[in-house]
Amino acid sequence: MDLSPYSKGLDLEPSVDTAEVSTFGLSSKTYITGLKDAKVSLEGILDGAATGNDARLFTDLAALATAGLIGTSFPQGDALGNFGYAFKAYDVSMKVSTPVADVSQLTTSFQVTGGVERVVSEHAFAADAGIFTGTSIDNAASSATGGVGYIQADGGGAGATTETWKIQHSVDNVTWVDLVTFSALTDNVRSAERLTAAGTVNRYTRALSSAGTNGAKVQAAFGRT
Repeated sequence: MDLSPYSKGLDLEPSVDTAEVSTFGLSSKTYITGLKDAKVSLEGILDGAATGNDARLFTDLAALATAGLIGTSFPQGDALGNFGYAFKAYDVSMKVSTPVADVSQLTTSFQVTGGVERVVSEHAFAADAGIFTGTSIDNAASSATGGVGYIQADGGGAGATTETWKIQHSVDNVTWVDLVTFSALTDNVRSAERLTAAGTVNRYTRALSSAGTNGAKVQAAFGRT
């Protein structure tokens, strides 16, 4: 679900646990680092429609307590090549405020599990009339430690058309090889997926789909690790 139309503020806060290891004889405290953590909070306007943020987040708060949610945030917009942050998280709290002299507000908090990953947009959140072959993104050099791909579909399509999305990579921007292949998307079913790729990621990357989305909006992103 695209929460941008309802939202007016987002805070993403990665952190690292620290443990004090100070001992006798030291003049200053010393620490070591532990596990990484992150939380996300979203502030917005309450929309109580059947497809609004209240209905969707209220459902997610209960139904996805086990499965978790996949989310992305692009501070400068999700146009091709823009950077953003991607994560898997649990919707852990929701607050509705109804002041006398203002519109009703909705805030929600997410606990990230597995850490926040920096990604670039390979396909902005939009529908495609036909097969999509993305413009390549030039990383200037290959990288050797793998990567992670994210895809989200809003389920707003006109029917049960399916399509397969991929992230591909290339050494020369001419010959392309599949890097990650996402599970087939159904246009009228909301879905999201995170996949990892091991080893070398070549200099260029792009997104590719096998069919038009028939009205469903899809966003794809990839990050090198």
